[in-house]
Amino acid sequence: MGPAMMGPFPPEVGSKVRQLKMSLYGMGFGCLGVIIFGSLYTGRFDVANIVQILLNVIIGIFMLKSEPDVAKAYDCLVATICSPCKDQCGGDMQCLMPWMMCNAITFVFALLFGELFQPLSALPTAFQPEKWRTGMDGFLIICFVLATLVMYLSHLAGALIGWKTYKEVRDSGVSMTGGQWASGGGGGASGGGPLPRVGR
Repeated sequence: MGPAMMGPFPPEVGSKVRQLKMSLYGMGFGCLGVIIFGSLYTGRFDVANIVQILLNVIIGIFMLKSEPDVAKAYDCLVATICSPCKDQCGGDMQCLMPWMMCNAITFVFALLFGELFQPLSALPTAFQPEKWRTGMDGFLIICFVLATLVMYLSHLAGALIGWKTYKEVRDSGVSMTGGQWASGGGGGASGGGPLPRVGR
């Protein structure tokens, strides 16, 4: 797969970073919708599955911590439940590979174990009022299905965009060190050794 990447995303992949941010938002809001509408309609939700989604969201927040509109969420996490992770995980590009892998695995498991298609089976009921238990069932079912689709399709998009971002940075030959990016080859950092180069 190539060497691990560190530091913030280079400007060359700014459009990809915006796409990664949209997939993160879709994942987070989709997960929130599944919790709210799924709980209201079914009376329960899969705790283990939701925890996995939330972990993916946290990885995404660490990955995009240099983005101004994500930085507040990152600061909140490292000040509370993720405080031990602040020194162990540098965030930014270092989280790109875990983000890709976790998103891909979550989406594949959703396909294999029916988490993606199970809510779809309830969709016909949304248009059959005689089968509703309450007057809100039709609305709840539609919102639950939409939230589920948004959540899992955001995982797929996140994995694919993450892979394209990784390849673009890797193939661009951008040099990096300690979170600072500079173009060109074999230069050296002030007071240090040569900058490690992202391999092709």
